Order: sequence, then structure tokens, then C-alpha cells
Amino acid sequence: MAEKELTSLVSELARSLRIETPAKRRDGSYRLRFDGRHNVTLSNVPGGQILISSRLRRLPADTDAKTSMLRNSMQFALGRAASSQSCLSLDKQTHTLFIHQFIEGNTRPMDFEEIVGDFVNDLFWWKDNLAAAPSAPSARKQANVTAQPQFIQPNLLVR
Repeated sequence: MAEKELTSLVSELARSLRIETPAKRRDGSYRLRFDGRHNVTLSNVPGGQILISSRLRRLPADTDAKTSMLRNSMQFALGRAASSQSCLSLDKQTHTLFIHQFIEGNTRPMDFEEIVGDFVNDLFWWKDNLAAAPSAPSARKQANVTAQPQFIQPNLLVR
């Protein structure tokens, strides 16, 4: 039943956006592209919910730059917690930051369109701000760091 609901919601969203309905992918998800460069994946998850997700960026290999990016990302996530429904997460296997949001599968098409629109706005905000954030801490700030941040675990959602 949930698969049919997602298909219907995606079809309605595509009609509203005046785009071609995307093809269902092998895993049953749908991928929409916004502004020619921002991919958003819509997929069913157990429990009748829909997952909206998007890749933000891969973490740098350099330890200092990685620590700085994680710290900046956590600060951004905490600052946005009250105004955003999307969550920040880290895939520790691929060292990639994502944002995602769970919604009920029985969401009305008009509400679904609004939720996806808000998610895309969050995605644009995240990509702009992560690109503008410094990639490594200054030497002065670095001297104040006593340990690597240990706040992100596999599949832990940060809100």
C-alpha cells in the first residue's frame, strides 16, 4: 500500500511542478533534480513512512578539515533545529553528510508538495552554507580543541 501512495504522491508532485514523472529506481525510490544540480530521493521506509533525503557533501580526508566541517555542521544543525524539519546525518561508511526527513505515507498531495518544497529550501541553505564555511580551523581555534568531536555515530540523527 505504501508503495502505491509514494507513486501517487510523486506523480502529483511532478504534475504540480510541470515536470515529467521520474522513473521508479530499482530500489523503489524516486529521484528528483532541482535547479539542475540538487538531487532529492523519495523512498518508502518501514512503518508506512516516506524518507526524503539528499546528499550534502563528502567529508574531507584531512583530519583537521574534517573536524572543522563536522563542528560547523553541528553548529548549523543546532541553529536550525527550531526552524527546520530536516535532520543532519552522517554516513560513516562513505564519510558523507546528508539531510533527510521522515513524513507519513498518507500525507495529502498538497501537503507533500509543501513539505518537499521546504526540504529543497533546506537543501539549498545547507549546500550554500557548507560551501561558505571555513574548511579548517585557524591555528588559534585549533589550540583550544582538546579532543576530536564524538557526537556523530552511524545512523544517529541530529536535529
